[in-house]
Amino acid sequence: MRCKTVTIGAVLATTVSLAMGVNVNAAPPNQSADDARQISELSQRYLQQRADRLTNRPQTAGFTVTTTTELSNELKGDTARLDERRKKLQDIDCGFSHAEVATTVEKLDVAANGRRATVRVLESTKLYFQVTDASSPKFEWFALPHTLELVRGSSGWQLAEVKAELTTGAPAPSTQFTSSVPTTGQAGPGKTRSDVAKPADGQRAQKVITAAYDYYAMAEYAKRYVYSSNPAYRTYDQDCTNFISQAMRAGGWEPVDGDRTSNGAWYYGNWTWTTSYTWAGAENWYWFATGSGRTWILPYVYDMGFADVLQADWDRDNIVDHTMLVTQVDTVDRYLTYHSGPELNKRLAHLINENPNAWWYSHRT
Repeated sequence: MRCKTVTIGAVLATTVSLAMGVNVNAAPPNQSADDARQISELSQRYLQQRADRLTNRPQTAGFTVTTTTELSNELKGDTARLDERRKKLQDIDCGFSHAEVATTVEKLDVAANGRRATVRVLESTKLYFQVTDASSPKFEWFALPHTLELVRGSSGWQLAEVKAELTTGAPAPSTQFTSSVPTTGQAGPGKTRSDVAKPADGQRAQKVITAAYDYYAMAEYAKRYVYSSNPAYRTYDQDCTNFISQAMRAGGWEPVDGDRTSNGAWYYGNWTWTTSYTWAGAENWYWFATGSGRTWILPYVYDMGFADVLQADWDRDNIVDHTMLVTQVDTVDRYLTYHSGPELNKRLAHLINENPNAWWYSHRT
């Protein structure tokens, strides 16, 4: 793939003007408004530099935000890993041209002595694709909360500890890393996996439109409620399958009554104890969807079309961990949207590259 060039000066100007989206609440008595401003801006710069590390902008030797010596040493490892990931993404599809990072301070506590602070920040990041076609999404978006610890040094506040609050069972955004997962076992009985290879020309499974379902409504539902949940439904700590069930319902899937523990039932109730396991459980959803004939497993992940569903088993323990929806397809890739994240327009090739040990289950809806 031949990568387009990007005018770095224009990108820098755009990034700086849009990235300073920090919201600072009124300062309590033990902190000054200036403290709040410095801490919020330092948090934003750290996350902006982390995202910039993945882009095709000119790179510095490492993070330039003010940190303690201990954290500086830790971030050297992250710098190397982000650089490696950037190069892999460039090889896949030329990667990202630039990033826009906005942050919202959700909670800020400054110690009574004014020497330490803890801040919880919500990151909202757009990573702009270097290569797109006329119908392509222009960026990948994700939101992620962080807890940052700071200490006051002789020259002002310094970052001392950074922790991204990743959701168990969900893929980390491209700017973050999870611990290596073990590769165990073989595929369980009755469960069919999808290969990550691209099928040969003429062998790709074609999408057959089912009149009973509105695939556009499924995708539009996901794109609308990826940013904030539909208040008509409750959310779960691991919300991915609940979110996809909502999208399927919006597209015409009808509820199926039965014992809530049965994989043959599928319905939402006002309470968790009046909702089927298959509604919000990724493994249960797999068995309902395939067992009811509402989906069937495609031989290749790249067979997926618009409004198809992708599920993942990260540690190969034969239990499905995560559920996602294809909300757009173009000549470059398939684009996935999901909660627990949340994430919008995640390119399939990026997801596979960042999770090489996963088993994949691609459903034709």
